Amino acid sequence: MRHQTARSVWSAARSPPLSDRETILSPVPQWGNSGAGALPLDLPGKAVDPSHSMRSKSGAKDTRGPDASRMPCATKLRGASGVRRVHRRFRMGETILSPVTQWGIQAQGRSRLTCRRTGRKLAIVVNGMRAAKSSIVGLLLLAAVAACSFAQTTLETNSPAFKKIKLFDLKKDGAYVFTFCTASRELFVSFVEETSQAVYRWNLDSGRLMDSYKFPKKYRCDKAVVSPDGKVLVLVAYDMRHDALSRADKVRLIDVPNGKLIKELTYDGPPPRVQFSRDGRFIVTRQYTSDPGGERVYDLSGNEQKDFDLKAFDSLDQPTVWEITNSKGGPRPGLFWRDESGIERRLYPSAETLWSDARDFFVSADTRYVACSTDQGKLMIWRLPDAKLVFESPVGKRWFHIAYDSKTGRILFADGDIDKVTSLQAIELAKPH
Repeated sequence: MRHQTARSVWSAARSPPLSDRETILSPVPQWGNSGAGALPLDLPGKAVDPSHSMRSKSGAKDTRGPDASRMPCATKLRGASGVRRVHRRFRMGETILSPVTQWGIQAQGRSRLTCRRTGRKLAIVVNGMRAAKSSIVGLLLLAAVAACSFAQTTLETNSPAFKKIKLFDLKKDGAYVFTFCTASRELFVSFVEETSQAVYRWNLDSGRLMDSYKFPKKYRCDKAVVSPDGKVLVLVAYDMRHDALSRADKVRLIDVPNGKLIKELTYDGPPPRVQFSRDGRFIVTRQYTSDPGGERVYDLSGNEQKDFDLKAFDSLDQPTVWEITNSKGGPRPGLFWRDESGIERRLYPSAETLWSDARDFFVSADTRYVACSTDQGKLMIWRLPDAKLVFESPVGKRWFHIAYDSKTGRILFADGDIDKVTSLQAIELAKPH
C-alpha cells in the first residue's frame, strides 16, 4: 500500500531538456510537520541554477524502453535560498531514487519518488512508508552508536568495578617506549611525536619529570628495560638509515641516578629481547623473539661474559600465565594459563586464530587477575582461576604498552595515539598488602 505524505504537482510546459547534473529540493513532511525540511532529489539532467551542483549518482531508469512517451513539465520548488522554477522533461512511469538523510545519519534505505500522470499534469508522489523506514533505520543507528559509546567508557563485564584513573599528563603525543620500575617509582617513556628519539624519566608518585636520554636523529629507541633496583637502564635503538652495508643498531647502558652513559654496544639488528638476571647483576640480549640462540651476556659495566649459565635469567616460580609468540610454522600463538587441576588452557585469543595481537601482559601480585594490551588498542582483564573476561575497553586507536606497579596493585598505561596529548592512566587490579 502506497502512502502519500506529500505531493508536488508538475504543470505542463514546453522547455528544453536539461543536461547531466541536477539537484532540486522538494518539500517533504517529516514527523507529521508538513513542509519541515527538504529531501535532495538526484535527477538525470543538469541544473539551470548553478547553486544546485550535486552530482547525480545513479540516473532514473525507464523500464519501458527507449520509445517511451515524454511529457514536458515544470514546477515551483522551495529550496534553501527561496522558490525557484525548474524545467525538466520526464518519462512517464519514471522512478527517481533519493537518499534520505535523517538526524545527521545517511540512511541505508532510499525514498522512492514516482512520476505519475494525473490528467494533463504530472505529480511526484513520495513513498512515505519507505521514508519512515529510513528514519527508523537512522534512529536505530544512533541508538547503536550511543550504546557502543557507553560500553566503551564503562566497565563491560561484572565486578569488581574497574575504573580508569588519570594520574597526570605526559605533555607529548603518542607513547611509544613505556616501562616502569616499582622499586625506584620511576617511569620511562618515549613518544611517536619525536620519532622516539628521546626517553623521558618521570617520578610516578610526584608526576615530576626527572631526566631525559636522547639519541642522534638517525636512531629510534624501540625498547627500554630497567634493572630491578632502577639504577641501570638499557635502551635499544634502531638505525633508521636502512643501510645494509653500514647498519649499526645500538644498545646503550645508562646509569640512571647520574644520567651518564655506561657503555654503548653495536649490533647488526636490534635484539628483540633484553632481560636482567634474577639478582639484577647481569644483562642478556637475545637474537630471536622466542627461539634460543644468539644470546650475549654482559655485566652492569657492559663487559661481555663468556660461557655464562643462562639459567640465572629463568624464573624460579612456575608461571601462572605465559605466552607463545607469533612464528612461522610454530604452534598457535597466544596467552595460556594453568587451571587449579594443573591443566594447561588457552586464555587469548581463540584456538582458531593464527596470529595473536597480544602486546603486553601482567599477572596481579595476588594472581587473581591477568591484564593484557592488544595491537588493536584494547585493554583486557581476566579473572582467575575461571578465566572470565571482566574488563575490555579501548585505550586508543593503535597498539600500546602496559606496566604493573606491584606496590599499589595498579596497571599503568598511556595511549599511543599521535593526534592527542598522552596522559598516564591506571587501573587498580588488587589492593596493596
